[in-house]
Amino acid sequence: MRDHPGILARSIRAVAILACLAGTVGCSRAEPPHATPAKKPATYSKEPEQADDTALFAANPAAINAMAREGKDGWAPGRLLAVTRSPSDRVAIPLAPDCALNAWREEAKVRVGVGSLERADLSADGRLLLVRSPSDGMVRIYDALSLGKVAEWRLPEHRELDRSDVAFWAVETSPATVVYGCEKGLFLLDAMTGETRRVLDDRPVSNLAWSPDRRVLVTARHDFATQSSVLSFIPVAEMVEKNRWDVAARTVDLPFGQRTDGFDLSDDGTLLAVSLYPGNTLALFDLATMKMRWSVPAPEFSGSVDLSPDGRFAAVGGAWLLLVSADHPEVRAELRGFDNNIHRVRFIPGCAALAASSYDGRIRIAAVQEPGLGLKLVKTLRHQGHANVYDLVFTPDGRTFFSTSGDKTVRRFVRP
Repeated sequence: MRDHPGILARSIRAVAILACLAGTVGCSRAEPPHATPAKKPATYSKEPEQADDTALFAANPAAINAMAREGKDGWAPGRLLAVTRSPSDRVAIPLAPDCALNAWREEAKVRVGVGSLERADLSADGRLLLVRSPSDGMVRIYDALSLGKVAEWRLPEHRELDRSDVAFWAVETSPATVVYGCEKGLFLLDAMTGETRRVLDDRPVSNLAWSPDRRVLVTARHDFATQSSVLSFIPVAEMVEKNRWDVAARTVDLPFGQRTDGFDLSDDGTLLAVSLYPGNTLALFDLATMKMRWSVPAPEFSGSVDLSPDGRFAAVGGAWLLLVSADHPEVRAELRGFDNNIHRVRFIPGCAALAASSYDGRIRIAAVQEPGLGLKLVKTLRHQGHANVYDLVFTPDGRTFFSTSGDKTVRRFVRP
């Protein structure tokens, strides 16, 4: 979904998957978040880069062949779409142009007592809030309504600068469960105690994120020596429904010749947006054809990526905020004026608007303007001073969100 300093530039190359990449790439040590002033990006060319005729990635042959041998329905050789596509009854909801964006206000806050709160997540039922800081390796669980702390525990084998990630499990369980990825693999942990419930995979994980419908878990493992990545798509909903936990056999892997610092699936599961480093580009991939639709220059220090719920726009944050039309990438909008880099970009559910957290202590709410395409700053919310603001987590109705910050607090914002 982050900000990483660069080393050497290399271009996107066409890559075919070799069968089973398990164990070939390790979790590298993480660099600290950027805290440098934003720099002016290079000038755009008018037209986006054209997609290469060769697919930039292909589905894992070993996984596809294994599924075919077992006679699983819906699997098409060479196609990731069978895993990512949402159920046919899932309908995109048009974005509302007026969501009382000026009415956002801080409703409550809790002092966590530690900074670098880079990760937050809501449980599947919306009752619990997870907050994690890599500085002490602690996971803290709060009641989302009262913001009272209900659990606190240390991640297994935590080391401060290791690449790792944690989020709530998509399936409601009692007690709640979290999924944890690190250099040792992928694990299910008890959300109240941190005890390991299940080892899902022994391959390293640097970052993880759920598809919008929370049926697919997407994990990333990075090779910092070559500045390349592998995205793995795990069909969790199917595995849970069929009680089959052979994760490696059911996972589809996509290798990238550059590092995927941010990634997001569209709501219907047919598009994948990624921010790529060191090429410093935002790219959109069509999972039906397994080819790149387009690639455009991204802001410097780009990381977080988000696709709008209706699939019409892709957004990426770095030194400033860029919005691109999915169908017409030459149509773009920018929001500048950030005093430091963006950490997280999120479309506000149900609204034609974006929220961006940044390292200047602010959260900016920007309305998407049409016809044409524009971004208008309509509201600025603050944490204390200029402390980094990290994660943004919205409730499904788009009327509440939680933010985390280097000021050692978690805050809840609401609108009518």
